[in-house]
Amino acid sequence: MMPLVCLAKSAVQLRSYAKRTLQSQRMALSISLKSINPPTRTTDSVLTRPQNAARRDREERLLLVELVALGLLACLFVIIVYQHRVQTSREWSTAETLAQYEHSLSRANASGGATNRNRGLMEALSALRESALRPGLQL
Repeated sequence: MMPLVCLAKSAVQLRSYAKRTLQSQRMALSISLKSINPPTRTTDSVLTRPQNAARRDREERLLLVELVALGLLACLFVIIVYQHRVQTSREWSTAETLAQYEHSLSRANASGGATNRNRGLMEALSALRESALRPGLQL
């Protein structure tokens, strides 16, 4: 029985030693962590500062990129509107020129009969002149 009591006593001593060792390790760990990271400063704030700065830089760059893209879109819109106006004015001038050609062609076709009458009158007039110059010849 004696060895059993000794074994139980040694087991109790071993447990208490393990508890004391674990407590001292925890205390040493908390002391070392407090010296590295004081309780007034949290690890999250230290880690998030550079991340926040990087995020702000990225957002500023994205804002600049968006502004440049909007500027380019505005320039392209102005160019397209200008080209549309120029093309429209060219189309109108071409349409006016074609309308003038059409009117002059219709006038030329309408005056074809008058040209034939004028030619007939001119031939009759020249025949009368010739007859007046040659008195012996009668028509």
